[in-house]
Amino acid sequence: MSAAAPFRELQTSAYRGFVGGLNLRDAIDELAPSESPDLYNVVLDERGGFGSRLGYVKQNPSPYHASNKVVAIFAWPATPGHLVTQVGPSLYLDNSTTAFKTFTTSARCGFAEFAGKLYIIHPADGLFASDGTSGGTTAVASGPKGSTLAVWQNRLWASGNSARVYFSSIGTGAGWTPASTTTAGGSLALPAATVTVASTAGFDPTGAITIGTGATADTVQYTGVTATTFTGCTGGSHTWPNGTPVTQGNNYNDLIEKDEEPVLCLRGSSGQDIIGQPGLIAFKLRSTYRINDSDTGAYTTLDPMIGAASNAAAAVVSGRVYSISEVGIAYTDGRGPMKIESDKLRPMWDNQQLAFDQLPLWCAGRKGQHLVFSVPTTGKTANDLAMEHYPAANPRDAATVIGSNAASCYAAHDDDLLAGSPTVAGQVYKQDTGGTDDGTPIHAYYQTAWITPHAERMSRIRSMLYEGHGAFTAFTRIDYLRAQGDPRIVTIGGGGAFVWNSGWKWNDGSTWGPDSFAGYSDPEPSLGTCKAISFRCDATTTDVKTTPGLSGSPIRPIVGSWAVYAIHLKSVPLRQL
Repeated sequence: MSAAAPFRELQTSAYRGFVGGLNLRDAIDELAPSESPDLYNVVLDERGGFGSRLGYVKQNPSPYHASNKVVAIFAWPATPGHLVTQVGPSLYLDNSTTAFKTFTTSARCGFAEFAGKLYIIHPADGLFASDGTSGGTTAVASGPKGSTLAVWQNRLWASGNSARVYFSSIGTGAGWTPASTTTAGGSLALPAATVTVASTAGFDPTGAITIGTGATADTVQYTGVTATTFTGCTGGSHTWPNGTPVTQGNNYNDLIEKDEEPVLCLRGSSGQDIIGQPGLIAFKLRSTYRINDSDTGAYTTLDPMIGAASNAAAAVVSGRVYSISEVGIAYTDGRGPMKIESDKLRPMWDNQQLAFDQLPLWCAGRKGQHLVFSVPTTGKTANDLAMEHYPAANPRDAATVIGSNAASCYAAHDDDLLAGSPTVAGQVYKQDTGGTDDGTPIHAYYQTAWITPHAERMSRIRSMLYEGHGAFTAFTRIDYLRAQGDPRIVTIGGGGAFVWNSGWKWNDGSTWGPDSFAGYSDPEPSLGTCKAISFRCDATTTDVKTTPGLSGSPIRPIVGSWAVYAIHLKSVPLRQL
């Protein structure tokens, strides 16, 4: 007679640390316990919990325009701080619905502040300086060949694909010094082009310049929006002269080590190069450069393969410059090449998933120490997929979640994350506010990785419970089945907003007892036998939850309606067959 099988003890396990984000790359039975094969509209906390995200509310009470969409947002750090919003071809200040500038196209503008002025560059119309009031915008310099350009502050830079033309005034009454020869009477003879100064008696700061139609350049621009040229102005006596420093002279440098594609995006870098010089990161579509000398514009090619999808597709966080492009989400510290941090989402980077024909729409923003990105999926002409990205010291540990709160552009303003709506005309939203998306309930779900309580052995799941807050529907899936699983309603926390002797009234519909932030659900008994088990938490909600105030403060931070911090499982291993 054989000996009786030894008694199998009940084992308790706590699964927590859901910090790995979405993993679409690996087989479902290869995911780490911290990763998810399927999630939507959730956020991850720093300790590894997951839960429903917050919603968004209107930033501007009335739409800026009845039919045009928001293209760009710029937080103008003037005194007081202003918000500049591009809606279609027009610019609006703060919440005013009266445009202070309208361009010829809806192409996305670039913005910067310098010496109290707002500088705006439009890809077709050129560079402008503005005080933000109606009629206060002045053209600086640029336009198509054959057009007449205004002159501003004694300086004009221009560049094109073939005929690159550069002008400057050197001293009072010194006339023009171009990149090529100067002829008498103020006319400039350039390769395949004729440029005429309106005044024939030296430099006229109020005059105009006509770009001859014989120019081979398609456009003439102030910066490298449609050319390879990088130009800049720091004020003072010089900017980036090509050679010997002179006052406002020949301020350019061509980023053409790899190709002559246009420079799309510029972002500051907090790092320094090997000789201690700060730098500026310049992105093309498929390459990245570091401008490492503010006197000469000298540069280093950081990455010959990875760049940025658009002029709004890069953001800076924690000393790194991140971009989203055709190959994924990547970063540089300003010294080395771009490193991809989105490899777990590799299957998403496919032309059957994302709209690579709409790269100019792709955009990036910063949310605290995280990043946010928005892209259009295949067949869409507006961004419809949002990504929140959690950087990590090791790129393999970075995490990303996806959701429906996509934006056409982002900006940080007064500690708020603002987002242009890609679908609602003329509307900017304040994100991470409230429990709805401008009144629409939020549907959020998270599926855990597959848990094998006893490796490949069969297990009897005696019970399980959730640690967290809020209410949701929990589905239990077993042995890698794709079916939704058995649903159960989970309510964590209980308690109400009233405590004893604090003013609550009997039978008024309120729940008596203390208001608890977190707790445990009731145990779910007898989940059956299996080798692998996974749990999916799913809810459509409109409310929020408040956390305890910091250090006794009456101000209570707001979080999503529900969250899970840990899953507690009791199981018994069965005899190995």
